Amino acid sequence: MNVLLDCGAIKEGGGVQLALNFLDALERDPPPGVKITILVPDGGQLRDAVRKRADTTVLFLPQPYVSRLWFETFSLPHLLKNHAIDVIFTFFGAGLPHPRSVKSVVTVAYPIICYPESPFWRYLGKPDRLWNWFRNKVRVRRLRQADLVLAETEIMARRLAAHAGVPSGKIRILPPAVSGYVTQRRPAPATTGAPARFLFVSGVALHKNLWRLQEVARELQRRGQTGAQIRFLLTVDEAAFKSVLREGSDEELIREYFEFLGPIPPTAIQRPYEAASFLVTLSDLESFSNNYMEAWCVGVPIIASDRDFARSICGPSAVYVEPHDPRAISDLLVSCATDGDLARSLVAAGRERLARLPDTRQRVRLILSYLESVVGRPAGAVATPAD
Repeated sequence: MNVLLDCGAIKEGGGVQLALNFLDALERDPPPGVKITILVPDGGQLRDAVRKRADTTVLFLPQPYVSRLWFETFSLPHLLKNHAIDVIFTFFGAGLPHPRSVKSVVTVAYPIICYPESPFWRYLGKPDRLWNWFRNKVRVRRLRQADLVLAETEIMARRLAAHAGVPSGKIRILPPAVSGYVTQRRPAPATTGAPARFLFVSGVALHKNLWRLQEVARELQRRGQTGAQIRFLLTVDEAAFKSVLREGSDEELIREYFEFLGPIPPTAIQRPYEAASFLVTLSDLESFSNNYMEAWCVGVPIIASDRDFARSICGPSAVYVEPHDPRAISDLLVSCATDGDLARSLVAAGRERLARLPDTRQRVRLILSYLESVVGRPAGAVATPAD
């Protein structure tokens, strides 16, 4: 079975971690009869990482829209033929155009296409709304052309059917696996007088709602909570954070409450969790999230958006807050900062939920079984002219 592993939509963040874990698993335990060709963006962390893998054929997808369209229209058909591709597995994305002779299995991580009621849309300017509407039309059309669509949760599967028009018979559940770059650790003893550190592991995309944090810091200041008591750890640099603030940056407030760790390499993701008292995710949109699993594994309690995806995934392993209510967020941070019993109960619940998920090896096997099901023969089978 010849597989084109389509990672063309993955440039940075959690997707890079999971893609590298997938490749590591294939390298450790190569499936018989399977040949992998990888398509990655011509730019970003994933490109740099896969270039070091001498035993894998790597193709590069141009990033400018016009160049990508040219590649998909004129270059891709020749590549599929030259590499005798049986099936395209889109690791995360909407899928690639393909002839009927080539099958397509897509793991979808675009909650933006199936949350039309999300508050996220209210905060987009009109040009961005129009651009996202156009992109979503293209994504949905691609998804409907796939032979199989893999969703990470039942919530996402139902929403794909209801809002993206993907036939429910073409949707299967593929549970996520935690990154191999995080490990369990014993909770460090609390340091007397140290601030509670609330970790935000994300970029500055609008739906992540980091732009709300300056307002939260202002609410903390009004309550008399200082930076010596509560700190925010962000995995972005200061300039990127300031670029998304809608009210301009309050330099004094930022100096007091914020620590900017900068973008974290996938292999170093353990480090910020070990410095954290709580993980906070204020996102309006997620399909799953590496962050939840990483926090469960390392043993960090979670504060999450009060959204259906977060509640269905995290259950009792998180406490929930409305991400667009700075006062409610500040109240909850203050409460959590001093409640050791709450933190311990959240960590215990997280470890229970983590135990229900597959490891990377099990997930790879499940993926291969889905690929085999659409190709119509086991990975090790030899094709005959009748095929």
